[in-house]
Amino acid sequence: MKIIYKFAKETKIKDVVNIVAILSGISGVLIGVASIRISNMGAVKEYFQQGDSLENVAARKEIYCKINNNIKIDKNDVAAGSIISFFHFWGIMVKKKYLPLWVFESASGYAVIRLYEGLQEMIEERRKDNEKYGEYFE
Repeated sequence: MKIIYKFAKETKIKDVVNIVAILSGISGVLIGVASIRISNMGAVKEYFQQGDSLENVAARKEIYCKINNNIKIDKNDVAAGSIISFFHFWGIMVKKKYLPLWVFESASGYAVIRLYEGLQEMIEERRKDNEKYGEYFE
């Protein structure tokens, strides 16, 4: 009888320990997924805040004006370089999965495409000196 009681007691403790271990593993995965989502939301917020900065708004306005008036953009154009650097950086963030791609499914995506197409000739000119220039802007 004593052996049966001891066996039952040990089995219950092992079962409880196993259940706690499984629950700990599941909660760890859930916390990990939640922290990734939170950090992605931080990146989304940062992308939009930086994109709406006075400097970036002015640079986009200047480039849109040149694009709309068919003015050739010089390879040393400061506004163009600023825009290309901005979207190159955020393109890297998308590739590294810090910024979710869905951000560009909004109006932002259309604007990025329009800017890239307007700056493509200038980018190709700069790539004669640096073949990776603006690579992640694509």
